[in-house]
Amino acid sequence: MISGGTFIASLITFAEGGLTLSGGTLGAAVVGAPVTVVSSGASLKGVNAANGLTLLPGVTTSFSDDLAFFGTATLGAGATLRARATQKLGGAGTVFFGDGASLAIDGGTDLTVGAGSLELRGSNFRIERTPGSTGSAALNLGTTRVVSAAGGTGVIDVQFLTYGNLVAEPGSSLSVSCSGIYSPRSISAQNGGVVSINAPAGVSLSFGPYITSGATIDITGPTSLVFNSLQNSGTIRIHGDLNVGVNSSHVGPGTLRVDGELIVDPNVPTNFQPREGGAVVVDYEGASPLDYLRSLIVNGYNGTGNSRITVVADPQHGLGYAEASALFTNFPATFAGELIDDTAFLMRITRYGDADLNGLVNLVDFNRLASNFNGTNKLWSQGDFTYDGIVNLEDFNRLASNFNLAALTNNPTPQDWANLAAAVPEPAAATALAGITSLSCLMRRRRMRYPRTTKNYR
Repeated sequence: MISGGTFIASLITFAEGGLTLSGGTLGAAVVGAPVTVVSSGASLKGVNAANGLTLLPGVTTSFSDDLAFFGTATLGAGATLRARATQKLGGAGTVFFGDGASLAIDGGTDLTVGAGSLELRGSNFRIERTPGSTGSAALNLGTTRVVSAAGGTGVIDVQFLTYGNLVAEPGSSLSVSCSGIYSPRSISAQNGGVVSINAPAGVSLSFGPYITSGATIDITGPTSLVFNSLQNSGTIRIHGDLNVGVNSSHVGPGTLRVDGELIVDPNVPTNFQPREGGAVVVDYEGASPLDYLRSLIVNGYNGTGNSRITVVADPQHGLGYAEASALFTNFPATFAGELIDDTAFLMRITRYGDADLNGLVNLVDFNRLASNFNGTNKLWSQGDFTYDGIVNLEDFNRLASNFNLAALTNNPTPQDWANLAAAVPEPAAATALAGITSLSCLMRRRRMRYPRTTKNYR
């Protein structure tokens, strides 16, 4: 046991048996056995704990001139490991935070974590500027994973955060507050987990290469956010503007919500690609982005222009879009699990013909198409499924090919077909009626094939 004094040398190597430190400073040491700090006041200076490091519960220990460990570093409940001056915390292994344990970074300190392969993990922990200290605390995570363990709560509260992989396991939350954040390597909220990014207004954040969500990721405060890829089966909410990077994608059946502007860079070839059933909500203020975003969707469909919003080529599916006010009459309404008001622009990967973006192609969609038939300057929500602004037989054929494919119930009656044909203006009515009659025959054959799942409504 070392209980006091300052122990500094160019190299001190401790072999088997372990080292217990209860006071003083252990410096410039390579320790080949586990190091245990048992009381506050002890400090580490240029230490390499080659076989692990432990802080007992409630102990506060500072380190300077870098700290490395291999294997496991355990911070007991309520313990604090404090970084003083510009530091590196490196090595290979896992830092386990006990309940209420923290990694504190003095103001004016830049702490680089991950000069090796590290993971910081805990159920109730904080990584923060040392309470009471002044100046900025900067944290560079490199390739390090910061994990809020299942059911736990993790907090990162520093002025500047760079790189790193942020993870909230199922049922846990990880809250990140910072004045500036640059290019986290990944942000992942696993099923039931929540990652919250909080930044002051006016800050621009850059993320990459991907954000993945099985639950909820909330990003609040920044003026703009740049990303490369969003992969989510849960919800990603961005409370600010979203600037889409080159060849960006939004993958998964989850929802991307942007409470601001969705901006696709017009100066370089940029492609934003919602995929696999993903929905996008742009909740705007002021002028509607409909014309701008529709132009990007048309570019994507036609393969023209520098800036595009595209979908994976599929003869049965397209990128549907609409103003919320064109789909709903009462607000707040719900779209893709999100509460929306009447100033929201909506997009969703869906079947051609799904004019109201509810995932079904049925008579409601037929009625939207019929009431706009032969019209120009029309939108998807009005029956334009070919992105040319015209509602005609091409759009009808796309809708007809998907009719009731999403749900074999609620098949229309012959009278329904007749009503629709009557709604189509001349001179296209005769041609449309022929198509409707053929589709009606097809649907009757389906009813014979699936008698138990089909109902007729009169």
